[in-house]
Amino acid sequence: LSGVWQAPNNTSWPVDDEPDLSGVILSRDAGVWSDVTHAGRSGAIFTVRGAADDDVWICGQAGALVHWDGSALAAVDSGLPRNVPLFTVAGRGAGDVYAVGGLGNAVALHYDGSAWTRLGDALFADLPNLNGVSVDGDGTAILVGGSGTKVLGRPGAFTDESAFATREDLHAASIAAGAIFTVGGNYLAPAPTPREGVVAHFGGDVSSVVR
Repeated sequence: LSGVWQAPNNTSWPVDDEPDLSGVILSRDAGVWSDVTHAGRSGAIFTVRGAADDDVWICGQAGALVHWDGSALAAVDSGLPRNVPLFTVAGRGAGDVYAVGGLGNAVALHYDGSAWTRLGDALFADLPNLNGVSVDGDGTAILVGGSGTKVLGRPGAFTDESAFATREDLHAASIAAGAIFTVGGNYLAPAPTPREGVVAHFGGDVSSVVR
């Protein structure tokens, strides 16, 4: 299992990934587990996030985007070629959702409530693949990825914060009230390189509460 999200009505949404083979979408409602994988799914599923019981987004291999509207799962065309994965989807509401990924180069999509579009900020052309995204309550988004990539802002006004520590590959991020946590490490290093993890924080001092 690669991800899980719990809806306000306590429905749990775990997703599974077996790269290049299958991706399973599960739902647990009122204590009952169901396999709700939509027909035709053949690649890994990486992340599930939602804004409401009837507004859940799921992403994965082959540029996959899947939406739950409270009644059924439906595949949504991301406009990406089948060799480009989407690793994370997240947002702050039905009209402000991001999906990030890429295969060597950054891919960042934004949903405004009616359509998905690729972010046109010039800085994305020179960035490696993106792995994680989180959106603050005021709409500020943090996108993170390979080689310590950290991009902060909103569509049309993103800034590249990658020069700040760390330069390790980053996998996931969280932003709330302007404070940012991001995690990663050398998880792509070939064996027998020892695995090393990293946690980076932007905001007030948290050394007394983080262990």
